[in-house]
Amino acid sequence: MIKKIEHIGVAVKNIENSVHIFRDLLGIPLEKVYESDAIKTKIAFFPARDSTIELIEPMDPSSPAAKFIEKRGEGIHHLCLGSRTSRRRSASSRQRGSNFSTRRRARRRTGGSSHS
Repeated sequence: MIKKIEHIGVAVKNIENSVHIFRDLLGIPLEKVYESDAIKTKIAFFPARDSTIELIEPMDPSSPAAKFIEKRGEGIHHLCLGSRTSRRRSASSRQRGSNFSTRRRARRRTGGSSHS
């Protein structure tokens, strides 16, 4: 059962341009900007009640985010749902063609630098 939306990942070409939209026009405060060397992206975090909006900018043309933008353009990259779904149930869903993961997301990030 889905309990909540943990976060929404939005792929963008330029975080600075997109930060303006979320922070200044929509009034959502910017929590921090984090650079991940591991996945070659810069991520801006915007807390929104019990969820987070993450803007994801590729730092390298070979990164998954860059490939996503090249293929599909800017937009929603992923949606992370908090649930009580068992691994067996999610494996069954994948067999039926669903493309989702049950990986738990690490709250502590390593391999990059954080900017507030």
